[in-house]
Amino acid sequence: MPIRFSSNLTRRKLLFDAAALIALGLAAPEAVVAESIVPCWRKRALSEISFQSLARQTNTRFAVRAAAGPAITVSLTETAMREAASGPEHESFSLIFSGARGEMLGQETYEFEHWLLGRFDLFIVPVLTASRSRIDYEAVVHRPRSGFLPAHT
Repeated sequence: MPIRFSSNLTRRKLLFDAAALIALGLAAPEAVVAESIVPCWRKRALSEISFQSLARQTNTRFAVRAAAGPAITVSLTETAMREAASGPEHESFSLIFSGARGEMLGQETYEFEHWLLGRFDLFIVPVLTASRSRIDYEAVVHRPRSGFLPAHT
């Protein structure tokens, strides 16, 4: 019985992802274990992705999917940790993505897809730039630190 693929997953994409995983494993085996590579078709919560994992993907491409219309491509151009005003039990960071101004997205939550990180939802806000061809988007994440145990009172 032949394997059937959904419309979002083609044989070519599956083979490409497998080849990329093998190449990464040969080049840097410790990165494969450290990154916990997630197939692009698996959706995960943003809380499962560490800031460090996102920061390592600076200057790589992400597909962004709106509810309607084709996906657009953006690049993660900047990551920065922020001071968490709510104390050490929270982490706060920002991500800056750049894309083509002709494919401008509005302020909304979109599904992001990355070949190494998988799919996840992210709220972004457009940030106008002086460039006529490029638009930036900022995502600010403020969340509880993973593994933090609150003090008992």
